Amino acid sequence: MSRAVIATDRVAAVLLAVVLLVGGVVAVLWWSGSLAALDGPLRLDAASDATTQPWWPWALGALG
Repeated sequence: MSRAVIATDRVAAVLLAVVLLVGGVVAVLWWSGSLAALDGPLRLDAASDATTQPWWPWALGALG
């Protein structure tokens, strides 16, 4: 294995570990009721407005 492959593997592993740790912390805070500031309805107005913009297909194409 080359150094680039090993470095990519390690970076991916660290990113996955960070995502899992943050998810675990959020789950514990949610279970304990400490996320009261986030209480309320989920508003998706900005996301639904973004999908009607002319740049939206280009952004999805770039992401893909």
